Amino acid sequence: MGNGSLIMNIKFDLKSENSFRVESYINQMDLTEMNPLLEHIAFVKIKKGQNVLTHLFFEADNDVARGEMTFKYKNLSVRLIDKKTLKDKGFGGSVASFVANTFVVRSDNPKWGLFEREGKIYFKRDKEKSFFNYLAKSTLSGVNATIRGGNEERKEMRIKRREDGRK
Repeated sequence: MGNGSLIMNIKFDLKSENSFRVESYINQMDLTEMNPLLEHIAFVKIKKGQNVLTHLFFEADNDVARGEMTFKYKNLSVRLIDKKTLKDKGFGGSVASFVANTFVVRSDNPKWGLFEREGKIYFKRDKEKSFFNYLAKSTLSGVNATIRGGNEERKEMRIKRREDGRK
C-alpha cells in the first residue's frame, strides 16, 4: 500500500499436497492505508489507528489454516460498510459502528501497556476462491481474534458438539 514494510516467507512442502507455512512481519504504519484491501474482504473501513508491530505464523493445507498472530496497535477505530456498495451504511451503520468501537473492538493492544491479546488464526478455505484470498482471510481471522477476542475453531467445535447431542 506504499506505507509500512512487509516481510513474508511462504514455504511450500513439496512432499505434501497443498501444504504450506507462512510467517510474516509488518512494521509501524498507519492502518488506514489498509482500507483498499479491507473494504473488499472484511467490509470495514479503518477510521484511525497505528500498527506498532504485526507478526503471524500459520500452517495450512487445502482445507484449513491454523496458527497465531501478535498484532500490536494503538488508537484503532473502525466503520462498518455495506457489503454490496462498499459505502457507509447511513445512520444504522453509524450506530453499529459506534457499538462496535465501544463494546467490541479493542482500541489498543496491549491494553494499558500490560494486557496483550494474541490472536488465534483459524480459517476454513473456500476452494472456489484464490490462494491469495486464502492468505488474506487466514490473516484476517487472526486480526479479528485479536481485536474482538474469541476463537473461531472453539466456536465451531461447540456448535458441532451441540449438533451431535441433538442427533
